[in-house]
Amino acid sequence: MKRNIGKYIAASAAVAMSSFGAVTLAPAASADTLGCVTRGEYRQVYDHMTIKRVHAIFDTVGTVHRKFSKGHSRLYRVCNIYPEKYAAVVRYMPMSGQVMVINKSWSPR
Repeated sequence: MKRNIGKYIAASAAVAMSSFGAVTLAPAASADTLGCVTRGEYRQVYDHMTIKRVHAIFDTVGTVHRKFSKGHSRLYRVCNIYPEKYAAVVRYMPMSGQVMVINKSWSPR
């Protein structure tokens, strides 16, 4: 009898996991500040990083700030006590078939 109860409990747990999905830990970037950029996230971005990777780190796509003949810059809202005064600006340019970072700045608006 005890063996049947154990099998029943294991089967119930398997059904519960399949209906609710496995518990996974979210990456640090997606778990913290959605829609704004922290200093830590900003420091993770380097030249020649793809725009997709930057957006994954920042948790936002930002807004187009300026367009250049061969690229553009994007403005990202920052997470601090004065987000209206500061912004993270990243300049992108197409290279090797992908849009990549060419420079960045944490600057006053």
